[in-house]
Amino acid sequence: MKIDLELIRKILIAVEKADGYVAFDGTQDIAKAIGETNLSNVGYQVSLLSDCNYLEVKKVAFIGIKYYNYIIFRLTSFGCDYLDSVRDPGIWAKTKTKLESVGGSVSLDVVKDVACKLVAIQLGI
Repeated sequence: MKIDLELIRKILIAVEKADGYVAFDGTQDIAKAIGETNLSNVGYQVSLLSDCNYLEVKKVAFIGIKYYNYIIFRLTSFGCDYLDSVRDPGIWAKTKTKLESVGGSVSLDVVKDVACKLVAIQLGI
């Protein structure tokens, strides 16, 4: 599997909107909230977000589950920073267009940097 920038953005927005100590009680819970049916892909993207410290999660395993399963607690400060840079739909669309010029496959840090530069241009700074 590879990184899915659109799905990552959806996951972060959903976690931010959730309230309570536990944002989502498992991969099925977050997948349902964002309208995704591929649990393996959702679990994988959550694992990537955990790897880069964008989400605070706990991995849980149950017999018979063949996907990454996580309880999602919250966004971390890194996750908030990333989401702040890509939240606006207009900035997000421009960011994706810019990324397409290099094939669209870049790190989350590069995505954030591109989006932040677009925000700065929009602000005139």
